[in-house]
Amino acid sequence: MKKQLVKLANHLDEKGLYKESDYIDNILKKAYEDEFNETQNSESNFEGSNKVYVLFLETGECDYLKGVFDSYEKAEEARKQLRSSGSYSSYSIENFKLNKIDN
Repeated sequence: MKKQLVKLANHLDEKGLYKESDYIDNILKKAYEDEFNETQNSESNFEGSNKVYVLFLETGECDYLKGVFDSYEKAEEARKQLRSSGSYSSYSIENFKLNKIDN
């Protein structure tokens, strides 16, 4: 569902409907924040665990990695910069939890 909302927000930006796109972006941000808080409360965290946000360029054939960020806000800012630079591509932000691997 989130991926479709990202695509809708990008489409609205392409049409010049920035207010509507920002509204959807805020919904997505709230959903990611709620998900992150839920994960933090339900999982036992250990030293060395990190959460990262990965920005992807979506094409019809595959997704391309555009950046990795330590906060959703930074990833969202990068996505907005890419969209405002005249690129009419779809970008999505996915979150990942990195865990320490012991040898």
